[in-house]
Amino acid sequence: MQLSFQRLPLAISLSVATIAITTLSGCNNHRAMEESTPVTIIMPATQHSESATHQQVHNTTDAHIPLWSYDEGLTGPAHWGSSIDAHSVCRTGVKQSPINITQASGSTETAPITHYTPSDVDVKNNGHTIVFTLDNDDNTLMIHGEKYTLKQFHYHTPSEHQIAGVNYPAVIHFVHANDKEELAVIGVMLNPTGENTALTKLIQTGIEATQAHNTITIHNVDINKLLPTNSPYYHYSGSLTTPPCSEQVQWFVMTKPLAVSQSTLATMIQMYHDNNRPVQPVGSRTVEVINP
Repeated sequence: MQLSFQRLPLAISLSVATIAITTLSGCNNHRAMEESTPVTIIMPATQHSESATHQQVHNTTDAHIPLWSYDEGLTGPAHWGSSIDAHSVCRTGVKQSPINITQASGSTETAPITHYTPSDVDVKNNGHTIVFTLDNDDNTLMIHGEKYTLKQFHYHTPSEHQIAGVNYPAVIHFVHANDKEELAVIGVMLNPTGENTALTKLIQTGIEATQAHNTITIHNVDINKLLPTNSPYYHYSGSLTTPPCSEQVQWFVMTKPLAVSQSTLATMIQMYHDNNRPVQPVGSRTVEVINP
């Protein structure tokens, strides 16, 4: 299903998208029956524009490594994998991320379970985004009984995944890894419809770390406050959305967005915007909805 939406200015501009979710019902003694249920999603859209703060970030951060970028030039997404052999999967891969989620099937799979505890977080501007790295291995994600450890989280503006062709104004990616170095990423869309003091503090520290050209540690961050409660997940197999674009990622994109303030979102966009990879072909992959 192809839906068309017009980008509107961020100031309380809302679009509504509906996608079809196919659910399966039945038991071992009965043939499963397919039911198509429309799901309505309120989607704020962003307006792309260059900002002085964004330019200052690139000019001042000492961590920026221009091997790849989000620009339209030779280091941009259209050329990832063309000039650096280690990034070739960005060009040749068949399970690349992000994708445009237009339909999803119901699943009886068990939802991933997060076990997050208050932790110290190192905040750093890496030249592509603000990265929040955990100082311990106490924050985990359980998938079918297998433990994945939260390594870091970061943000993109606008969101990288689309829902029915529409981007949220921002997304946070929580990156987990297991002992086999396989990855599981939770994506949390951001919606400017409320206040989230935990995120506001993290973003403010990102500004301070950028200005100081250094890493700043925040103590006792409750990461649970950065997740919407009782949200289903869109789940599919994909890749990293930045070079080397490795195809070893299980994606869990939460269907419910996290409410944040417009001022916090505006600050995030001023520091980094358009740091999102364009959507990639879905190919033969299927997306499923896993309920909590």
